[in-house]
Amino acid sequence: MLKKVFMTVVCLTTCMSFAFAQTVDEHTAELMDLLKEHRSSIYERLDLTPEQAAQIGEMDEKLYAELEPEMKKLSVMVKRIEDIANSENCTKEAVLAVKKEFKGVEKGMVSIKKQYVKDFKKVLTAEQKSQYRVVRAQKQAELKLQMQQQQMSGQNMR
Repeated sequence: MLKKVFMTVVCLTTCMSFAFAQTVDEHTAELMDLLKEHRSSIYERLDLTPEQAAQIGEMDEKLYAELEPEMKKLSVMVKRIEDIANSENCTKEAVLAVKKEFKGVEKGMVSIKKQYVKDFKKVLTAEQKSQYRVVRAQKQAELKLQMQQQQMSGQNMR
């Protein structure tokens, strides 16, 4: 489920990002900002104690430090796909090579996120865990809708 949320965020930003000629660093920063905003919007609804907020803040620092290099790799791959798509040598093989590389990065990111969520849930009360599941499901539904709208607007532009 985390993978779906993350991939939705990646897809949304990927669809928009390089269309505006962003650099890899700008794209990476945008992905990180979206992730931070997503996490923050969930925390706001959990009624965290100051102690929990401090603990989670430390965990988030570690999470972001671990994810940023992976996000940068992802941004480089998105740029490569864009370059392939815009080149005269756009082949299925070239795209599949990047896709294979992407799967490796994705696997690492999923592992990082799984460990984070495991540790994150240890900080929450039973009631907060329940609320977290509800809020996370709502956020996933929102992201899915945004992605569908983005895809629809992209199709209408063709």
